[in-house]
Amino acid sequence: MDQNKRVRYVKEDRGRFFYQRRIPKHLHHVLEETKWQRPCGNVSYAKAVQMIVGWTEEHDALILLSKTPDGLAKIKAELRSEMRKDEDENFSWKQKLIAQVDIVSGQVINVDGAEYDWKSAKHELAEIDNLRNPTRPPKSEHAQILAKVHRANSGEKFGMDVELPPYPEYQRILQGLEAEDLKSKIKLTANFPTPIDDLEYADLLTTLLNDHFLNGQEKPLDSDERDDYELIRRKIERRLSKCQPDPLTITKVAERYFAFIPLLPQNPNFFMGYDAEIV
Repeated sequence: MDQNKRVRYVKEDRGRFFYQRRIPKHLHHVLEETKWQRPCGNVSYAKAVQMIVGWTEEHDALILLSKTPDGLAKIKAELRSEMRKDEDENFSWKQKLIAQVDIVSGQVINVDGAEYDWKSAKHELAEIDNLRNPTRPPKSEHAQILAKVHRANSGEKFGMDVELPPYPEYQRILQGLEAEDLKSKIKLTANFPTPIDDLEYADLLTTLLNDHFLNGQEKPLDSDERDDYELIRRKIERRLSKCQPDPLTITKVAERYFAFIPLLPQNPNFFMGYDAEIV
């Protein structure tokens, strides 16, 4: 259909229209996609164009926002918020805990016991700090690579090729490989991972604090354990206070000032006694 060529990103397949557009390369790892593709459904060409123009504007704004570090951090924060909302709707608390512990800390925790909570927070905090200042592989990732190599050495297929940051731990794994076909499966990248931004760091710390200390969790009864409990909680709170934006911005101060003005006395001479002090 000739008129399709006059509107960007309109595609047609067997009489139905859909939106298709390549995602900029710098957003591939953020969105975990290489192209946007949305069906328009059983609609007319005019309606499809209307829908696709809307999606185009939405993605134009997203691409523009992603071109600044703060904008990219905001996009990541919104995606994490959507993922958490989806988890809340589709997973039980135990399923979320198992996934969180497996992905973040790699620790095996007894999820049926109440004491798992604050004790696992120490390990998870260390993993979050490592994402902020990467100096070693995440424990779960490292364990998975070791397990895959062990199974491959035992005769199983390694699977898809992997690229790993040039941490000494991964360099030692690569140096210890004997089979050439296995060596070809693992490549080391030139650079270390980019540290997570302030928003993501704050999100992870907030989730950690809420899940392990604020959502109705009881403090341990033993006095020594209670001291450890408070120490870990304060560590998280201190880190969170350092990475959160300063609430006393010019805008916030102005809002407080204008809210305060109506409370002042209506006497025009009220401030006269302070003139000399101000000057």
